[in-house]
Amino acid sequence: MNMKEIIEYLELIKDSIALKDDKLIAQQVKRIKELDINNDVVHIVTLIDRNKYNLGSILIDKIILDEREIENLRSEQKNLDDTLHFLNKEKNDLLQKIDTFNSSYYKDLGSLVKETLKIKRVILKMQINNNKHEDVETLEILLDEANDDYRQFSYLLREEESKQPPVLTKVEKLILKDAYTHAMKLCHPDMITPYLRNNVEEIFSELNNAYIKQDLKKVKEIKSRVTRNTHKKKSSEYKRVSKEDLHRNILDIKKRIGQKKVEVAYLYHNETYQRIQKEMQDGDYFGRTKKLLELELESLKEKLEIQTDTEYAWMQVLWNWAEQEGISNFPKDKDSLIHIVTLDISHKNLDVLPEEIGMLTSLTNLNASYNQLVDLPKSITQLKNLVYLNLENNNIRKLSKNIGKLISLEILNLENNNLIRVPNSICNLMHLTQLKLSHNKLTKLPESISNLENLRGLFLKGNNLSS
Repeated sequence: MNMKEIIEYLELIKDSIALKDDKLIAQQVKRIKELDINNDVVHIVTLIDRNKYNLGSILIDKIILDEREIENLRSEQKNLDDTLHFLNKEKNDLLQKIDTFNSSYYKDLGSLVKETLKIKRVILKMQINNNKHEDVETLEILLDEANDDYRQFSYLLREEESKQPPVLTKVEKLILKDAYTHAMKLCHPDMITPYLRNNVEEIFSELNNAYIKQDLKKVKEIKSRVTRNTHKKKSSEYKRVSKEDLHRNILDIKKRIGQKKVEVAYLYHNETYQRIQKEMQDGDYFGRTKKLLELELESLKEKLEIQTDTEYAWMQVLWNWAEQEGISNFPKDKDSLIHIVTLDISHKNLDVLPEEIGMLTSLTNLNASYNQLVDLPKSITQLKNLVYLNLENNNIRKLSKNIGKLISLEILNLENNNLIRVPNSICNLMHLTQLKLSHNKLTKLPESISNLENLRGLFLKGNNLSS
């Protein structure tokens, strides 16, 4: 149905009615009957045939007004479609620039950045192991962040290195660009059919990804698919759409425009895009950044050398302590000390354990029974692999609230000490099977001790526990 042509005839009929020219009215009615008309127009024609000109004129005015409103809505929708198309293209252009920049970044600077992140991890780990640093928890948080940064960058670098875009000839590059540009134009709402209209943003994304990867075959396939679903509107073609449908379309397009504006604004504020802008302003971003990274890497390597010299100072402290206390079974070389699993320092009349004991992170069994220990070093909670800890027959009065950090502990022997209370954190030792607390000065136990599901033996004889 060509509504524009029908409107022209309806206007002629109305003018003829105003002139009271029955012959002219009959001619225009005859012509309009030859067209493909809807029920509303059929009703008007029927009224005219019955000489009900006044009512016919009123209905003609209504149809003309409705059609003008529809034309205005169509025009608004077209403008909105153009805006959405432009935003889609703008978003894809930005993504393309960012992806190209990232590829160059990983290619030119990737190995430098990875080496820098790696050394930062090593230095932080050394600082944690160095007893001179008291704020271990803060350093551990920094190390976790450094590990995350290193893993994430290494993954992204591998992903980028795995991308192997095909090597295109100059002619193929021209064909690729032409096919990409042509396909982008075909995605305009004026060209694409309703079948693909709702998926146009996905098509944009797919096309952009294929172009970035220099995938000529994929770009041609998308172009062919879009070409099959486009049409050229002839001047006589006119599809009737209700005002309700147009209003719904307009609201939907406005919503999508709002979302797309947010996405585009986000990309403009993206850190990578800001770097691109800086490169355009200052020039040679990669050259300058490379020099800065090289300087930072050199500084970190110097720091690493210094840190390495002090890294094993704690070993000397332990060796001196072992020699002074006559602990003959203490490891004598660095490798054995780092990897020591079992340490028996019982019956040595020890009244203190050095803080450096917490550096023996490979320990699974520690026997310090039958000594004169009053307190335990804070660093003992760093022994995360400790399974067996025997502190029987000492003078220990209290346990650190961080005792719960010994997450691997299965057997804890504290019999024959001077314990007044047991910290609640002991209930975090979920692998604990035996807890020996006999012959202390305990008056109560943490209520949550019942949460130790794996506990098979709880020894409490010789305390002042109330029933």
